[in-house]
Amino acid sequence: MTDNIENLILEHLKRFQIDLAAARERDSEMLARLGRLEVAIAGLRRDIAHFDEGAAGAEPALGPPSRACGPHRAPDGTGMKRTVDDRRSTLGSLRPDFIVE
Repeated sequence: MTDNIENLILEHLKRFQIDLAAARERDSEMLARLGRLEVAIAGLRRDIAHFDEGAAGAEPALGPPSRACGPHRAPDGTGMKRTVDDRRSTLGSLRPDFIVE
């Protein structure tokens, strides 16, 4: 009778050891995957930082236009102010009747 009890206990201990080994293997796999995710996130952060630095340098200046582009002239040679005024008058005529100023 005691032999059967000892065998039952040994069988349970062996099953616990097998389950524990499987849990350890699963944990080590998850830790490896977590490490790869951390590396990937660090790479994404680096890429975003480099992108932000590049985008900051690519913003147009809000100063006067450079002379490299040449002077801004309307087709009739009157300059930029005349073309802006012409566009305003054209846009004003395209407004619907229900807009009241």
